[in-house]
Order: sequence, then structure tokens, then C-alpha cells
Amino acid sequence: MLDTNVFSSICNDDTFLKGLEILVRKNRIELLTTHIQIGEINQIPKNDSKKKDKILDFIANYCIVIPTRNFVLGISILGQARLGGTQTLEAIRKGKRKMTKDALIAATAEYDADFLVTSDKELQNRADKTIPKIATLSYLEFYKA
Repeated sequence: MLDTNVFSSICNDDTFLKGLEILVRKNRIELLTTHIQIGEINQIPKNDSKKKDKILDFIANYCIVIPTRNFVLGISILGQARLGGTQTLEAIRKGKRKMTKDALIAATAEYDADFLVTSDKELQNRADKTIPKIATLSYLEFYKA
């Protein structure tokens, strides 16, 4: 599962991008994302449309968009969210509403992914403590793997 904040790094590194594309085509890796990340990417300003288009193109061609593992009113999109993952959602969010999107991504990763890649240290720390069955990697750790 790729967090929103790693897509720019991936798409800015043509060598790494090509490597991921090869791994995906050879079915060696599946890159997962949700409507949460796509929604955040769609908020990139118009003056950065080339960046946004490159990221959305990468997602369309090389990522699998899966429903989130919980539904939160005002954030989740009907038909793109499932019930479940509530304990993880609340454990990561810890009452902080601003962490809801990150918590939805992490809760989804818990059930559907082998790893969560994020450049958000707070999310990485919370996921490491809450979801021991998946690897939580920084972008650099993912890059080196």
C-alpha cells in the first residue's frame, strides 16, 4: 500500500519508476492504493498539473485501487469503502480527526497489503505499533528494498 506522500518521489525518479513498472508487469509486486490517495492527489493545484497527471497516469497503469477497510462519513466514498478495520482505525487515529485519512489507509493495508510505504513519520510510528503483521516502510526503505 502506497501512501499519498510517496507518489511524487516515485514519479520523480525515472529509474525507480521504470523498475517498479517492470516488477508490476512481471507480477512480482502489486502496488495498492485507495480512493483516499487519489482524492488527495486530485487536490494538487492546477499549476502543478504535469505532476498530478504523471502520478494519476502511474496509478491508472500500475496500481490496483481497492476499497478502504472502513467507512467514515464525510471522507469515504460509497462503493469504495468496506466495513471492518474499526479497531485499527481508532488505534491509529487516537481521537485526532486529522489522522482519519491516514488511519483509513493503514487499516486497509492491515487487511490487504504486506507493507505500507509512507514518508509520514507519525503514521509510520503509529502503524508500527498498531499493525505488527505488516512492514511499515519509509520511501527510502522501499527504494532500497
